[in-house]
This record gives sequence, C-alpha cells and structure tokens, in this order.
Amino acid sequence: MGIITTLIMNKKILSLSLAFMALSSISMNVDASLNKGGRVVIYSQEEPTNLDPLFNIDDSSKSVYNMIYSGLVKTDDTFNHYADLAVFVPTHDNRGVIETDEGMIVTYKIKDLAFWHDGLPVTAEDIKFTWQCYTNPNIKKVDQEYLDGYSKIYKIESPDPKTVKIYFSEKYDNYNDLFRYVLPKHGFIPKSLVGITDKHPFNYKPIGSGPFKFIEWKHGQRIVMDINHNYYKSKPYLDQIVYNYGDFNKNVISDLEKGSIHIYQPKTPESRKLISSIKGVENFVLTGLSSEEMAFNMDKETIKDIDVRQAIIHAINKDIISEKFPELENSLSDTHPTSMIYDTKMKEVMTYDLKKSQYLLDKSGWIIDENDGFRKKDGKVLEFSLLTTDSKVHNAFSEYLKENMKYLGVSLNTVKSSESDFKTKASANNYDIALYTKNLAITGNDRVKYLSSKFMAPQGFNYSRYSNPSIDSILNNPVKTDNLYNQKLVSDLIRQELPVIPLFNYTRDIAVSAKVNNFKPNMIEGSTWNSTEWWLN
Repeated sequence: MGIITTLIMNKKILSLSLAFMALSSISMNVDASLNKGGRVVIYSQEEPTNLDPLFNIDDSSKSVYNMIYSGLVKTDDTFNHYADLAVFVPTHDNRGVIETDEGMIVTYKIKDLAFWHDGLPVTAEDIKFTWQCYTNPNIKKVDQEYLDGYSKIYKIESPDPKTVKIYFSEKYDNYNDLFRYVLPKHGFIPKSLVGITDKHPFNYKPIGSGPFKFIEWKHGQRIVMDINHNYYKSKPYLDQIVYNYGDFNKNVISDLEKGSIHIYQPKTPESRKLISSIKGVENFVLTGLSSEEMAFNMDKETIKDIDVRQAIIHAINKDIISEKFPELENSLSDTHPTSMIYDTKMKEVMTYDLKKSQYLLDKSGWIIDENDGFRKKDGKVLEFSLLTTDSKVHNAFSEYLKENMKYLGVSLNTVKSSESDFKTKASANNYDIALYTKNLAITGNDRVKYLSSKFMAPQGFNYSRYSNPSIDSILNNPVKTDNLYNQKLVSDLIRQELPVIPLFNYTRDIAVSAKVNNFKPNMIEGSTWNSTEWWLN
C-alpha cells in the first residue's frame, strides 16, 4: 500500500474516531443530565383480575405486563417490530425465516444476559412452555387476537438453550406478534399444564424478566414494581412504578396538579372534562385496537333477507350508546382508523331511521298484527336471538336494541355468555345476531379471521357465517390480501351485503404530568411499553 494512501486512510480513521468520541461525549452528557431514580405513580380505575396473560389481556393488565414480562419481539409506537428478548428480529432477508414445503421455520436467538427476576436464565424451554400453555385445550384461556397463530406451530426445537427454532405448518405473516409475554416454566412447577388455571398462585405473584420486578399486590389498593437491576437491556431510569387503584374523586385532580400522581386514565365524562383543564398535564387520546361489531348469521333464513338486515341497522342510533360510554367512538369501518384500507363509505348504510326500518320490514312481508303488535309472515312472528357477553357495553347495547326492535314489532331475545365461552356458544349456531368485541390489526389482516369462510367458529371469528367466493379468494391468499385495491373490494362487498356492521372503536385518554419525560403512547403494546425510558424532572 502506498504512503499517500496510508496517510489518507489514517486521517479518515482519526476523523471517524474523533467524531465517534464527540458523539459518545454528547450521548454521555445527555444521559448524565437525566434525573435517575424516583417513583412514578399511575392511578387507574380498572384493576386487573390477575397478572397472567393466559387469562387476562385487557388494557389494565397489559400496562402491568409491559413492566414485568418480556417478549421475543415487540412493536414500537410507529408500528415497527424491535427485538426484546430476541437478539434480532427474524426476517426472510436475515435468514431468520425460511419457507419450507411444510410451511416455515422461524429462528430466534435469546439474549445471553436475559434472566428471570429470581435469577434463573431465560431459555428456549420457556418459549416452548409458553407455546404449550397457549395450545393446551385443558387451560381455559381468554380468546386473544393471535391465539390461532400458536396452533399453527407443530414443533419447537432448541439446538442450544438460547436458540429457538419454531416450525409452522403453513405460512404465517404475524409470527413476530406471538410470544409477546414469555412465561417461566419453573414458575408453574410442580403444577402440570392441566393444573394451570386462572387461580394459580403465579397469577397473583408473577415472575418475569422485564425491566421491573413484581413486589406486592394489595387488592383494591395498589401494585408495586421495583427496578430490575439485572435487566438485559438498558436499565430503567426510575427506581419504582406504583399502580394505585380506586374510583375517580377530586383528590385525583389535585394530586395530578401537585404531581403526586403522574399518569391517569380518565374513564368518565366528568373526569375527562376536568383533566383537560389542568395546567402541566398533557392529555393523549388513542384509538385502541379493540372494537365492537355486530354480525348477522347468514345461515338463518330470515336474516338472509338483506332488507331485514338493513332494517335492523337503521334501528340503531350509535350516539345513544357512545354518550353513555365516553371510551367509545362511533366506527365507520371494520378496519382501524389508521389503516391504509380504512373506508368510511359504510356511513351511507348506517343512518338511524326508524321509518325506513318500518318500510323495509313491510316490503319484506313482515306485517304488524294489530292484535298483539308483533310483525308476522305466514303466521310466524318475526323474532331474533342475540348472542353477546355480559359486559357493560354489551348489556346497554342489547337493551337499547331490544327496545327499538319492540317499537318495530320485532321480538329480540338476548343470550349471554362469558368472554371465554363466547366462541364455543357461537359454534352451536343457535343465534341470529352476534354482538362481540373484536381485535383490529393496523394492516387489516384481521379480516381473514372474521370474514373468510375458513374461519367460522370455532376455527375463527366469522360469527356471520358469511361465505363469499370473491372475498375468500382475496383473504385466503396473502399476496392478494396485501393489495390495497383488493382490500377496497372487500370493503365494497361488505357494504353491499352487510354480513357485519362496525359499531364502536375503543379510545383511551391518558393524562400525563409534565414531570414525566419521554412518555410515548402505543396503541398496540399499551401506555407503559417504554417505561424504561421515562425519567422525572
């Protein structure tokens, strides 16, 4: 190598070294300027029923899970995947995902410094155990968005304790959305898988591998979590995070103003209004991934008449319900408002108009019998069975719909189920209308489970029992599903045939004190997903 070339290279190396040192110095100074330590207090009106993601996955629980548990891969606030327990996010490009004749193989490397809070290492056996829990039929789990993804796994191998090879029986695009909360195998010993229930001791004193360790849970009062000094990633700035639970009262407002409560999620119109006027508090409003939907059972002869379906739709004034529940916003699509395929044309068919309902029922031959006030055709009373759950929203909506159906001369009988048994009851096909909470995906890929004929309950969530070859040809083909034009075509067909009707999206208000820095709301992972990066003024 020539002298001039060598001098030029050395000059470049020196320049790069100086630049790196300068950047390091800046980074160190920024880090040093942060106030490390302290405690963040979060006030919530919703207390978890337990702390095991197998049995409880509502927002109040997820916020706690983010601090206690780790996942192989997580999703940030811009909807991008990032490695958590995993060393890297497996993709086709980095050969972490390999397609085979049988399906696909996904390989994860677990970080060497990942340990459970009791000091034992996180290994491939814990990943395998988590999969076994989600697929064991004897464990009565809560239905979750990606639960069917676990059933597509037919084998998990571990060439070494820190390597996991997951074998899927078919191509599954959402593989990185599985294993969001990895469970410790040793945390359930000596119980067998059959003995794992929602009453297991682990559920109330969990062991995780996340940035904060569970310390105590005084039911009805608080959950306390302390910093995990052995965390495998950058350690949290905070020493402790405390969840306080209780009803809304004026003390919450004054504590927010003083900064003794740092984060609060208002749940009532009164609390939302008061929070919005507090100085030094920023209010975030998120549209979550949960929504309410109503499906018409297309197997039922009466429901097959589109005029009947349209008559029921015109009898619904969604404002009546959303005014009672401030966390609800009226939905105009079966997809998420931030999705590329969000389409508001459904608004055209969802107008509230009881006169139009009467006209359509008359047109279909269902005529009011003046003797008893019910509509009849060929001597048969027009009556429907509504399958739903016992949630507050579902109770209010079903009562409201029942009253409006009665006004129209239609009998509506409500059959209620628990969340965990809803899919099983739907499988019996003894209902005309189903009202349920569904999980949305930003990509719109959730549609396949709710509209494809392959996924009628119990295989999936197609409670309308809808079968349309055009929609199936799109939703059952991943290449076609990823096409925006095809998804718009699905939207058009839904609007024309009305197998399902979107009702509400769930929103979340989060009030955050100005004392808390770097709070970033995340509609997928929850409000505490980046709690390791919070610091206090």
